[in-house]
Amino acid sequence: MNDFLSIALFIVFPYISLTLLIFGIIYRFKTNSFSVSSLSSQILENRVLFFASISWHFAILGTIFTHITTFLFPSLWANLARSPYHKPLEYIGAVVATLLIIGLLLYMYRRAFVSEVAKTSTFGDWLVLIVLLIQVITGFIQLIFYENGSLFFSEHAVPWLYSLFTFSPTLDPIKDLPIVSKIHFFNAFVFFAILPFTRLIHIIVFPIPYIWRNYVVIKWFKKEELA
Repeated sequence: MNDFLSIALFIVFPYISLTLLIFGIIYRFKTNSFSVSSLSSQILENRVLFFASISWHFAILGTIFTHITTFLFPSLWANLARSPYHKPLEYIGAVVATLLIIGLLLYMYRRAFVSEVAKTSTFGDWLVLIVLLIQVITGFIQLIFYENGSLFFSEHAVPWLYSLFTFSPTLDPIKDLPIVSKIHFFNAFVFFAILPFTRLIHIIVFPIPYIWRNYVVIKWFKKEELA
């Protein structure tokens, strides 16, 4: 990968992505705040959605926690990756990645083959699923097929990200990583760029009250019952 392309993909684009993320969220809230939700299609189909949501949401919470704590405490996770515990952690990571892939494939199945859901699906819905699938698969490949794959984020991506956030960008930490890692890192910023313009925006209003709220009861009435 030549220097110009690397700079464009891993220095210029991340700043464009974060700008779109910040101003896109502000614009969405200012112009159409009622659309800041998951725009759930549960009422159209619930059975497949249930298994997709369970698989995806439980796994993604663990994934987000791991990435955030690694970003904040990279040396801690690097030491864990070198410790005797690294194999169990990799197995757990493989299970989590498998659950994420299952969840995404089920989401895609609904949008492709459940007619009621397919009719309401948009380009943005499919774009989100494809971007997330690329992200999960490339992360999975790093973890499973590279000997030091569990160190790629803590020892390479984190210093690169720190350099971006301190406005002293450098490509040195990631320049020697395999192409699958670079796809993973670049695709993460694609995710941030599209987030404000898709249903993914609901993640910024984390639904903590859903944990303890009562079930929403939907009642259907036939015409003769209303007569």
